[in-house]
This record gives sequence, structure tokens and C-alpha cells, in this order.
Amino acid sequence: EVSLKKSKSDFKLPSSVSKESALLVAEMLAPNLAHRISSYEELIRRIDSLPILTGATHKLPILRTRTYKHVLWIAAALVIVVASLVLLSSDLFAGSPRLANGPPPTVVTSGRREMLSDRARLANWQIEGKVTFEPDDDGAQVLTTTGSVRWNYQPSEVTRISVGLDLHKADSVDLLFADNLALRINRNQGVVIGVVRADETFQPLTLSASFPSPEAREGLVPYLSVELQHVGDRWDVWFDHKHLGGIRASESLEGMVMIRSSGRAVRVERIELEPGQPKN
Repeated sequence: EVSLKKSKSDFKLPSSVSKESALLVAEMLAPNLAHRISSYEELIRRIDSLPILTGATHKLPILRTRTYKHVLWIAAALVIVVASLVLLSSDLFAGSPRLANGPPPTVVTSGRREMLSDRARLANWQIEGKVTFEPDDDGAQVLTTTGSVRWNYQPSEVTRISVGLDLHKADSVDLLFADNLALRINRNQGVVIGVVRADETFQPLTLSASFPSPEAREGLVPYLSVELQHVGDRWDVWFDHKHLGGIRASESLEGMVMIRSSGRAVRVERIELEPGQPKN
């Protein structure tokens, strides 16, 4: 219904509104993006060029130029906000990822874990940037990346993915799954589930959880634990053994998981895959 309304250009203003103002509003609400005003600078210029109200042609009181234009700026901002909400609503109706209600589904796993991140599978990884195996603080050789590494897998009825990673020198890292869903882990801003858009912008879907302080993890291994569970069209995410939330997204025929750093080295201890099935 929202998409249908957006596709029609039947928006009309009262006849008392000047033709210049009506044309400006019509261009701001044009269904075709190419017909809309392309920048804030152009919008302000168009507002500044509108005729000023006069008592001879309107029943409204005469307004000073600055006041009148200030009101128009507020109106323009409201139009932009409403248009953004309509776009968001249409995205949701189109099947974009959204929050899932209720606790995560109970599943039964097979107990057989498949290691995706071992050196033997290096030829099958999709790598952008630099990937090496380096000793960590305990002397173990672990995967270290300064770009992005993607692993593909064959999804099952229930898929559980276990990840151990250390931000190491990076301030932020994205763990992507289900095409555009991502867990963003940031030292300063916390941990949040969201969507990575086509223009690489990140849209949060859940509230941010705090990043564990060094004091809270004293005596523990440096690797942070992430668990992903995929059942049907629902994904659930645990960070450091705490459930962050569930997201419903369209089912993807291709299984994938990607580690993408912010340009500085990130350590990956393991990425393990475990199939299962829903518990009756």
C-alpha cells in the first residue's frame, strides 16, 4: 500500500498556495528520484526565491521575510523527515531485515563442527587486503587480516556459526552474515546488530551493548566470542555469551560469513560451522 501510494503523483495543495510554492513541494515529493531537488543548497536557494506573502492576496497576516523563510525551512525539514519514514516503511514491507520477537528457537546440533578458517582452506577464501598467520600472545598461529576475508558454506536446516576474534590493533570490525546483516564491534561505541547498505553505510537494528572493558576480561583469553544461529528466516546473535537479539531476514540460498576490519589488523582464532535441526 505504501509503495502504491508513492508511485502516484496525485498530491495537491490548496489553491491559496502560490504556484511557486506548490511547484517546490511537488518536486520535493516527486516519486521519481531524478525529478527531486538534488541538494540542500538548491533547496535553500529555491526557498529564498519564493515570493513573500502580502496582505492583498492572502488572509494570513503579513510576515517578515526572515520569519516566513524560517517557517518554510521547518516545513521543508518536516517533508524530508516524513519522506524518510515512508522510505523506511516501504523497505520493511519489501522484506528488509527487522527485529524478531520472542526468545531464540531451541535447536539440536549435530556435535560435528567444521573449521572454516584453517590454513588448509586458504585457497577457497575470498580475500581483499592482507591475510597472514601470526603468533598471538600465547604463541599460537592465528589468522590476522587488515582487510576483509569471506568464507562460503552450505547452509542446513539449522546453522550455528562460532567465531573467536580479537580486535588487536583495530578499533572496529564488522562480522557480516546473510548478505547484508552485520554485527559491528567497536571499542568506543559498543556492539550492535545492523544492516550494511549498498553505499556501505551502517544502519543499526538493535540497541548497542557495551564493549567489555579490559578489567572485566582480566584473566580471560583476549578472544571475543560471537555465536550466530540461523533457523528459517531468523538469525540470532550472541556476543560474549549474551544474547543481543534476533533478526528476521529473507532466507539466503548462499551461506556466507565475512570478517571486515577498519584498516588495521584483526586476529581471528576460529570460525566453526555446526549443522543442526529445530527441537520438536
